[in-house]
Amino acid sequence: MHQQRIQSGNRDEKAWGGIRKPKNTHKNNRRRTSQTEENNAVLRKKNVTMEKNFGSIFTKDQMKAIGMKSKRGIRWSKNTLKKAIQLCFSVSSTGYRLL
Repeated sequence: MHQQRIQSGNRDEKAWGGIRKPKNTHKNNRRRTSQTEENNAVLRKKNVTMEKNFGSIFTKDQMKAIGMKSKRGIRWSKNTLKKAIQLCFSVSSTGYRLL
């Protein structure tokens, strides 16, 4: 294929049929992969911290329900239902709705 030089802004780019030649693709991909892995590690750490903090308040099935987009089909554990009933009776129905 015929190569031609195209002026684009301040740079001189090689193009083959209007497609730019990738520069340092392998190096850029390695850098992006490294950054993505670092971001994932940070997010995993935040997730663990959040699970610990919420775990003291919510049960596992409640945390699963919070993370779901749809609330249909959630099956509450006996422990969760028992805690909800105890809380409702201890603070009255008005206080429970407020919570």
